[in-house]
Amino acid sequence: MLELTATPKKDANIISYVDAMQLKLENMVKLPVIVYNMRSKSEVIGEAISVRRKLEAEAQEEQKHTGRYIRPIALFQAEPKGKDDNTTFEKLKQYLMDAGIPQKHIAIKTANVNELRGVDLLSKNCPIRYIITVNALKEGWDCPFAYIANE
Repeated sequence: MLELTATPKKDANIISYVDAMQLKLENMVKLPVIVYNMRSKSEVIGEAISVRRKLEAEAQEEQKHTGRYIRPIALFQAEPKGKDDNTTFEKLKQYLMDAGIPQKHIAIKTANVNELRGVDLLSKNCPIRYIITVNALKEGWDCPFAYIANE
C-alpha cells in the first residue's frame, strides 16, 4: 500500500519526501499554502470570502504599479450529495449569496453542472470570483488565479 500525504503519521514508513519548493518548481502547487483549523464551516467560508477580498484589493494595487492583471478566485470543494448535513454545492452557493456575494460572481463546476463552459477565467471582463466544485481538482482541472478553501 502506498499513501501520498502532506501529513504523515508519527511512525509512518516514509519512502520519499518532496518539499513544497520542489512541487512549485514542477508547477504542481501554487504557493503560499496556508493551512489552519477553524471551528465551523461558516467560519471557513467567511474567512475564505475575507481573504479573497483582501487578495483582490492587493492585486488591484499591484496592477496600478505593474499593469499585471490578477483576479483572485476562491475555489470551494463541496461535499458530494448523500447525507442531509453534507455541504453540497447548492448549499455553498446559497451561503455565499446570503453573505452578499452576487450570483454572477459564483460558478459551479461538477461532473453534471459546468457553469464554466466557454468562460475565459483569465479575461478582465470575467465576473467569476468563487468556484464551487466537488471533484474537479481530482480529475485534473486547473483553475488560474485560484486558492482553495476546503469545506
